[in-house]
Amino acid sequence: MQLTGKKLMKKIILVSIISICVVGLGFLILKPTPPLHSIESISSNTPLEQSSSISAVTLSFDFGGEKKAFDIATSGQENLFELIEKTDLNIETENFPPIGKMIVSINGFKNGTDGKYWQYWINGQYAQIGASSYKPKPNDSIEWKFSNDSAQ
Repeated sequence: MQLTGKKLMKKIILVSIISICVVGLGFLILKPTPPLHSIESISSNTPLEQSSSISAVTLSFDFGGEKKAFDIATSGQENLFELIEKTDLNIETENFPPIGKMIVSINGFKNGTDGKYWQYWINGQYAQIGASSYKPKPNDSIEWKFSNDSAQ
């Protein structure tokens, strides 16, 4: 059986396309996925413990002109202050019984300066609970803002 020029070209193109698809599929199938324990916290560079209950919470801090964000490992048992302590931020707190612990300064941005105070939002909603009482859930996004208005 003799192939004409057009038939031979079609056969070569078809074999080439099939070969590329097979090689591409092989890369997708054989591509290693990193195990959970190799994911690192941005703030501490400490590997997460291998556990199906470990996940991350995103903490972001808006200083008005500068923003910092951290993905912090959590099992959902730590309160928000315990997670903030895993960052490289300079945090000052005061205890206000019976309310509890309150942030008074982050990286030198002190409550009351220009009428601004540290406030936070959980998944886009203004927080209705103190940071020492809130236990972030895995995959929460918590945003702290140095602001004079809780509506911002």
